[in-house]
Amino acid sequence: MSKFQCLLFDADNTLFDSTSAFPAAIVSSFKAIGRTVDDDLLERYESINSGFWRQYEEGSITLDEIKQRRFREILTFLEIDHDPGNFNRLYLEKLVEETHLYPGTEELLKELSETHRMCIITNGMREAQRPRLRKTGIDHYFESIIVSDEVGFSKPEPEYFDVLMKSLSDPPNKNKMLVIGDSLTSDIAGGLNYGLPTCWISHGKVNPNKEVQPDYVIEKVSDLRKILQ
Repeated sequence: MSKFQCLLFDADNTLFDSTSAFPAAIVSSFKAIGRTVDDDLLERYESINSGFWRQYEEGSITLDEIKQRRFREILTFLEIDHDPGNFNRLYLEKLVEETHLYPGTEELLKELSETHRMCIITNGMREAQRPRLRKTGIDHYFESIIVSDEVGFSKPEPEYFDVLMKSLSDPPNKNKMLVIGDSLTSDIAGGLNYGLPTCWISHGKVNPNKEVQPDYVIEKVSDLRKILQ
């Protein structure tokens, strides 16, 4: 029997193959307004977007600011006269369409749901995260779904995890819960600072952060069985 009772899953690049979905949604969005996208533009957008999300994790920027500013910079660079807020909404619609699970993920969740309580903990926008969970058909596996845009806090803030705990009926002891995610700075740091065991999904990378040491490391989410057996 697993020593963990409640599994706390991140969504992007943990359950969702967002490495593929994000650029595909960008390409589809620009195609919808009659523009093509090359690799240089994708790299520029990724640099801008990841920078804003780092600031969000640090608490120095809001999600509403991300929704406006990330595409304002790209549209200005391309000299496209299009409202950045509207383009962000278009992008989120395309993101829902382009979202897919990593292979074997639904089978894993179905299997684990028979023996564990499960939750989603995601830093994301309300317009995308719940629709993506519904679209992939996995939302019913989770006892609680905490979307940062809905609760006003984000990982790694302890207040985010406070919201999670309050959402659970009869929450287990912290040592019986396991945070599972790909982000060292939000998932793993947030879990560790809150006193929760953590499992980092490395996607084959080496941990560059000596200050953030997860309790477990796996390459992909389907490897979680090795820890829980």
